[in-house]
Amino acid sequence: MIRILIENYIPFGYKNRISREKLVSDTRMSDRKIRKAMEEDLLLRGTLIINIDNGYFRPDGSLEDRQKAKAYLFREMARTSSCNKRCKAIRRCLTPKAENTGQMSLKDFGIG
Repeated sequence: MIRILIENYIPFGYKNRISREKLVSDTRMSDRKIRKAMEEDLLLRGTLIINIDNGYFRPDGSLEDRQKAKAYLFREMARTSSCNKRCKAIRRCLTPKAENTGQMSLKDFGIG
């Protein structure tokens, strides 16, 4: 299997961003596979691809791109925070509050 580098399809600069639809068309990959490839490129290769304002781009170092990268980071951090809050609430729901309450335990799922 040949693995394409998704970064080769992503232009530099916010003003040159590519839409999700065009990226799917150009790569002939599903949106899900594209997002997975972007995650792998970030984690394994250190390639930052930003998804903001209905398009993907690689920052070119300009002030505008640095500002967009910062906004992207804050958005991702907010998602992480929100997810962590939901996980804590789920854990509370799964932790028995008293004997025979009918609440499930994390141990029921092999956790904890």
